[in-house]
Amino acid sequence: MYWFLSLLVALVLSFIIVLLPSPLAGMLGFTVIAATLFRICFYMLDIRSRIGPETDRVEQAYQNYLEEKRSENH
Repeated sequence: MYWFLSLLVALVLSFIIVLLPSPLAGMLGFTVIAATLFRICFYMLDIRSRIGPETDRVEQAYQNYLEEKRSENH
């Protein structure tokens, strides 16, 4: 359903862009592309936050090493 709706919106926007004078068509086209890129970035950040931060194995090994050294010294 959303795919069909987005297809219709794209069709209407393409007709509007063709009918507009060149500067207005360029601004509208740029706005659509920029909005799409911002939306993609937003979704990527959302997906990344849902997956969770990945633990760095090297950092974790270093922290374990430091804890072992501290426990050996005391």
